[in-house]
Amino acid sequence: MLYYIKVNLPETENDYKDGNGEGVWVLVDDTCKKAYDNDSDGCTFIGILCNDSIYYPHMTYGTAAVIEMRGEKRPVVPLGFLTNYGEYLRSVIND
Repeated sequence: MLYYIKVNLPETENDYKDGNGEGVWVLVDDTCKKAYDNDSDGCTFIGILCNDSIYYPHMTYGTAAVIEMRGEKRPVVPLGFLTNYGEYLRSVIND
């Protein structure tokens, strides 16, 4: 089953550190939803963006995104992923 969760897209390094940013909907699997519901912290997942970003024109409906859980705070997409999408994906795939 798939679920919708709200995730923030930070615009600056301070936004990333604080967990702030543009709120978007992301479609996730059972494992990610459980981590979200349990306020997990520090783990990452992949989700599918369900709306277009205003901050990041390349982040459109259907784009795969890395999601970083932040405990009781809303999850964020890592700033490096947002600002250098292709390079970030290559580094994750090669690790």
